[in-house]
Amino acid sequence: MFKAIRKHSAIKGILKLFPPPKAALVAFAILFFMYHVPVMLNMLSQFSFIQHIYLLLLFLLAFHMWTPITSPDSSHRLHKEQLKRYAFKSSIFIMPACLLFIVNALVNGMDNPFLAERTAHLCIPYQTTSTFSLLPPPFNTKYDQMMAGVFMLGMHKTGIKLSLRLVQRHNR
Repeated sequence: MFKAIRKHSAIKGILKLFPPPKAALVAFAILFFMYHVPVMLNMLSQFSFIQHIYLLLLFLLAFHMWTPITSPDSSHRLHKEQLKRYAFKSSIFIMPACLLFIVNALVNGMDNPFLAERTAHLCIPYQTTSTFSLLPPPFNTKYDQMMAGVFMLGMHKTGIKLSLRLVQRHNR
């Protein structure tokens, strides 16, 4: 089915717009990092249309960067050693965004209420009247941000490891 869909001229045209998966990985990593920089987050949050386009681009790049690992078409997947290198590069490229959370928490601990609110709204919808009324009083944004960086690293690494194991099991 995947091969049949890819043969349609409209789909071929759309797929030509996407960069190769390795370039998508680099582009995703840069845009993902920039999204977590407070100045960029502030700018994007002021223009919801641009923020939605930015998130859509991140979403599409994320799918495309996983193609060499999880593609249903085996001709689009990388081989064993190439997969390991690609997974390692993926971990290295995503790491700066995760480390940004950890370092920011250690340096200033999210003492800025504006940035704390903006960051909280990444996970909690804007329709919620008061973000901080949802959080218990002893809630410490410094540790929350640090744990977010650690969880981002762990989830990415776990996702890659599980995907590689599934691909290896499928290839047997």
